[in-house]
Amino acid sequence: MVYAMLLTIASLVAADNAAPPSPPPALQVPSLPTSTMQIPWNEFRGMLDAVEQAKRQLEELRKPKKEPEAPVPYSIAEAEYSAQALERNALQVDLTMKLQVWATDSWVRIPVIGAAVAPVSVSLDGDPVSLLGDREGWLTLLVRSAGEHVFKSTFYTNVASNEGVSSFEFSCAESALTTMSLRIAQKDAIVSATNAANVSSTVTDSALETKLAFPRTSSISVNWTLPAQQAEVQPPPEPRVACNTFTLATVMEDAVSCKSVLRYTVMRGGVDSFAIAIPASASILSVETQASDKNNAATTAWSQTPMPENLTRVDITANHRVEDTYTLEITFEAPYKGELAVIPEVRVLDVVRGTGYVGVAARGNIEIQPSNTIEGYSRLDVGELPTELRSISTNPLLLAFRPGEGSRVLAVDVRRLADVAVPDSSIEVAMLTTLVTDDGMAVTRAVYEVRNSVRQFLRVSLDKSAEVWSTRVSDQVVKPGRDAASGDIVIPLFKSVEVNRRLDSFPVEIVYMQRIAPPKGLKHAAELTAPAVDILAGQVFWEVMLPQTRSLYSSTGDLKPIVQAMLLDSPDRVSRARPRAATKKEHVYRLREGIERFFMSDINNPAASAGGNPERYKGAPLTPEQVGAVPAAATVTGVLPVAIDIPTDGVRYCFERVLVAQGQRLQLALQTTPSWIGRAISVGRDAAVFAVGFALVLMAGRIVLRARRWSVSVLATLLLAVAGIVLQRFAPFALTFCYIGALFALLCLLVPTIQKIRPYLFVRKQATSVAG
Repeated sequence: MVYAMLLTIASLVAADNAAPPSPPPALQVPSLPTSTMQIPWNEFRGMLDAVEQAKRQLEELRKPKKEPEAPVPYSIAEAEYSAQALERNALQVDLTMKLQVWATDSWVRIPVIGAAVAPVSVSLDGDPVSLLGDREGWLTLLVRSAGEHVFKSTFYTNVASNEGVSSFEFSCAESALTTMSLRIAQKDAIVSATNAANVSSTVTDSALETKLAFPRTSSISVNWTLPAQQAEVQPPPEPRVACNTFTLATVMEDAVSCKSVLRYTVMRGGVDSFAIAIPASASILSVETQASDKNNAATTAWSQTPMPENLTRVDITANHRVEDTYTLEITFEAPYKGELAVIPEVRVLDVVRGTGYVGVAARGNIEIQPSNTIEGYSRLDVGELPTELRSISTNPLLLAFRPGEGSRVLAVDVRRLADVAVPDSSIEVAMLTTLVTDDGMAVTRAVYEVRNSVRQFLRVSLDKSAEVWSTRVSDQVVKPGRDAASGDIVIPLFKSVEVNRRLDSFPVEIVYMQRIAPPKGLKHAAELTAPAVDILAGQVFWEVMLPQTRSLYSSTGDLKPIVQAMLLDSPDRVSRARPRAATKKEHVYRLREGIERFFMSDINNPAASAGGNPERYKGAPLTPEQVGAVPAAATVTGVLPVAIDIPTDGVRYCFERVLVAQGQRLQLALQTTPSWIGRAISVGRDAAVFAVGFALVLMAGRIVLRARRWSVSVLATLLLAVAGIVLQRFAPFALTFCYIGALFALLCLLVPTIQKIRPYLFVRKQATSVAG
């Protein structure tokens, strides 16, 4: 029986696995109705387990087999867009999309186009359907049935246009094959697409057809350029121009010079030329266009044409088309005769409105008054003129007018005045510095601050024995000349620079040497003469430096000494210099030696050129006798002199003179003595002054002390101190010793008083110590 059961199960399994199933063969089981069979329980249990396992396998085999799921729910096989550009910046697009839906048991959401477009018809397999918008900006299609489908839609999108370039862009579903056909009405348009793989255009009879192929993309962007259309030429509008005229008329002795500033304002349209009219007798000097930077004015082209009524038309061409403002500056003049000067008028032509002002000034020795023949002008106050007109006048404005309408005539009466002769140059300050040496040389350096307008030379008159060493003008060495008739030295001058309508001054310097008697003996008179010039000098300062061994005790001549200079403590105006370290005496000799070296006529024999004195070129200093033995002819002519600065050695004395006439030669006589006599006199004078001050204060103090008027004595002491301070500041130097003597006398008067109160001070100190 066990064998039979196993055969039955095996046959069932085999029958189930067989394909196709076939009827099982008949199983021959012996008939044993009376037989019994005993099986152990373990074997029977194994048989039952085998039967159950066979049943489970049979059930598994009978279940239907599932097909594998697709990797994507759908796919887009092809997308074809047919677009046509419409008017008013619109684009119509017909979309045909072939879909393959793989999912069979659920809905499939398929994004087909971006939500920025405007669909008008949607169908799936010929049946209308609806689209659903999502949050990601897509219009989606819902499909449940698996298989191939055809989706069609017609939608519109906007076309952007900017400067002749039209473009559109919309989002699309990605597909393996994306094509577009674009139809544009303009045949000469140029189509391009940044993400297209191929663009081909064909021109038909009515439009431009373009085929575009795109790779896999999520957006379609196409643009086309239209050719520029020639704008219709419009006739230019008639220009409207206004002008403001500012004229400055300067009346001279024989002509009227005018400067007119024409400020044009173009109110409509544009112009490139301007026209004015002036009297035929006027001559144009310049026509300039005034830029924003007044320093960069440029000339412009202009032409003249005769006009009726004795006028001249002036056409001025601008270098560009003017549509806002334009400024012209015209300078012209017109002659006149007699005592009536007609001021030429500038008339602006081809303008809708013209206004202006006229300012009249005078130049030269003339006097002007308004004429009775003035017509068409209104007189104004000069202060009513615009600032622009007043600023261009360098002469005072005397008359002011405003032109009216109609015919106009502007004239002034002229009265000529006689000229007055005035100096053409002046000397503000003349500074003379003279160095007197022990051997009788007086080296003078004269510096003149000159203001010159037209003078060519400065004439300097010197003694015949004077030697000119150097001349300079504005710190530049110049070559002097000599007038053969008068013997004067002539120095070439420069013209002064005009600063703010005022001539500036420049220095003219001459250095010369003249012989005087050597300052020796107990009493010596040094006669000095200043050079005479042919220009009026306002103020002359003369500084004389005497040797350290001489002292000045009196002076006479045309200049007065400056005695207050020491009190003012000014280094440039002193009457007596403080002692200084004496410089070497050979400085002046070396100075003269250097000049003669410069003027050597024979470079190979310098001793012969120097007057046969070979020792001076061996480095040894010259004695005063050797200097005096050298002739003054050791100079040459025709060359520039060297610049010479005289040494400042000796005791200085200053003198001054105000207003020296042309050609006046100043004389100065100095009475000198040996310096030790001067110092002795000074010490004796100071001692006498000290004694006088001491005696006066001592006598006054005793009188006060005897009267026991302590308040008066205190007051006298204070007054004396104040007076001493004042004298120290303003009084001559000798009075200082008087003040010192008074202080000594006051101290002597106070000594007894201090001795009287000294015991009381000592007692108070002891009392204080005992109390402590």
